[in-house]
Amino acid sequence: MINPDTLRCTTLLSCLIAVPGLAAANPLPAAEPQGAPWRLEDLPRDNDEHLNISAIAMTKDRKLMLLGSDEQTAVQVLLQQGDGAYRLAGDGNLALADPGETEIDIEGIARDGNRYWVIGSHSLKRKRLKDAEELRERQAHGKRTPADYNHRRLGTVVPEPTREWLYLLAIDENGRVDASSRARGSLRDIFANHPVLSAFRSIPSKENGIDIEGLAIGPDGGGRKKTQLLVGLRGPVLRGPAPRAVVLVVEAKRKGETLEIELEDTRYLALGGRGIRGMGRIPGGPRGYLVLAGPVGEAPVSYQVYLWDGEDSIPEIGDLDAEAHVRALCEVPPPMGSPRAKAEGIHVLETDADAVDFVVVYDSAPDGGATRFRCRL
Repeated sequence: MINPDTLRCTTLLSCLIAVPGLAAANPLPAAEPQGAPWRLEDLPRDNDEHLNISAIAMTKDRKLMLLGSDEQTAVQVLLQQGDGAYRLAGDGNLALADPGETEIDIEGIARDGNRYWVIGSHSLKRKRLKDAEELRERQAHGKRTPADYNHRRLGTVVPEPTREWLYLLAIDENGRVDASSRARGSLRDIFANHPVLSAFRSIPSKENGIDIEGLAIGPDGGGRKKTQLLVGLRGPVLRGPAPRAVVLVVEAKRKGETLEIELEDTRYLALGGRGIRGMGRIPGGPRGYLVLAGPVGEAPVSYQVYLWDGEDSIPEIGDLDAEAHVRALCEVPPPMGSPRAKAEGIHVLETDADAVDFVVVYDSAPDGGATRFRCRL
């Protein structure tokens, strides 16, 4: 039984989703930090973007890093300056959004050679309630504040069309961007026509609505004409004896400056009631992917790393052991000096027969708190 005093949730739904993970009988080992957080220099300071890193991808030799923030309309290109040290390459801020567009809520980055795929959350949000002090301040400044001001805000769900894009761009090993390479497309039609996910399109992300946070190159890889991508969702997490997170398998084709995106398959992962917060393909072998998993909302649920072979984990008569396709490896602690940081992005560095090394970036940590970890396989 779970002690209710130890479980504090922001919503009833977050409590229900969090329970299976919290009730695990055998706690996971902690990921082993491989030194202090990396130094990421010259990141933008406006609006505290350097505190809101949400996605990462790197070249195989680790000399180039691409970062995304959920508060920006650009990605940051960084070059290695030494072991565990990176600096913005020139201007280094590569704008993805069209002029006049607001934040694109970057949540996932995947690399295929010199081509980088960047995806927004495709999410909605509910207007935040104002506390008593904020309400008094509004009145003091003569701002219109009806008697039911907060109730109106509670009933307002805000569409965010600039978050509904998947981008493609090319960056060479020196951090130079091919300006003609940019293309984009949206998954909105996939969600609208999906037999399961269409019902979640009008729900705000933190209330178990649609919220993309993971992106990886698919098992079939990419080419000049089309690329298979795995799109991991933080929400919704679907009910069941073992709640399932969702991964969409899509094919993206470039047509000029437009990406045509088609759904190939939907796969479901048992992650202890957690949603997907990041994904990374394991290089050089058939092992599959690392999946970074965490709470759908703001519940105090641990962040964990799972090993996934890429197959669906819902048992059917032809695959009664489907749950074995994904297994938990370790828990990811916050970076040194930032105990409230949230693990948001993962990139796999290397693996051997016994362990896998990866780097995790965080929201609410200075310069992303990028930390190299090792987990036993």
